[in-house]
Amino acid sequence: MENQQVWVRDAEEGFIIGHFTDMVDGDALITPLNKKYPQRTCPLDEVYPAGEYTKDVEDN
Repeated sequence: MENQQVWVRDAEEGFIIGHFTDMVDGDALITPLNKKYPQRTCPLDEVYPAGEYTKDVEDN
């Protein structure tokens, strides 16, 4: 699961996307992709898998 992209709850944004970095005292250490958010620890039951996040937009 290490370095997997995940969604985690955020009080202001609802959810943010980040990488699962490590386990700390039974919780997941998450590094958000957007650097304006700090690293955080979350209980594993509040960490949700995400597909690969890219900012590419298909132009029809």
